[in-house]
Amino acid sequence: MDFFQTNIPVAAELCSQVTQAIAETGARTMLELFCGVGVFSIAAALKLPTLRTYGIELAADSIEAALLNAAANGVQERCRFQAGDAAAFDSGQKYDLLLLDPPRSGLEKKLVNKILKSGIPHILYVSCGPDTLQRDLQLLSSRYTVTRSGALDMFPCTAHFETFTILNLSK
Repeated sequence: MDFFQTNIPVAAELCSQVTQAIAETGARTMLELFCGVGVFSIAAALKLPTLRTYGIELAADSIEAALLNAAANGVQERCRFQAGDAAAFDSGQKYDLLLLDPPRSGLEKKLVNKILKSGIPHILYVSCGPDTLQRDLQLLSSRYTVTRSGALDMFPCTAHFETFTILNLSK
């Protein structure tokens, strides 16, 4: 089942800010876990012509849509997508940036451990769950430092908002 944000203007702003954050890292290779239909990867590839992305999503129908979206936008050569468990990513492959957009439940401990061992220099974590974001950032803080965080009010007059947090590998 595909998931889409229903507040289109705020979702577009989130996409813009995520793409800007990716640009600021100088990343040339990006792994996106929980990529859905490829919105962030494709938007970034359209703005950053040297960026190559690799997305993993559990839902096979979302991956089919991501492949179609990449082709429709002419970035299929730089945006690769695969159906599978996020924790099954190839830790031997080198990436400049890890983009995470997990479900409200956040990251599984096994995935956090794999991320910590990966040594990926930058993480961009998009979250709709402040409690699980806080938990995951605490776990990641053994190797990563938060350098910036922001929030967008996805549904005004409610407690629902989207956050994005940038982490850098500690020296």
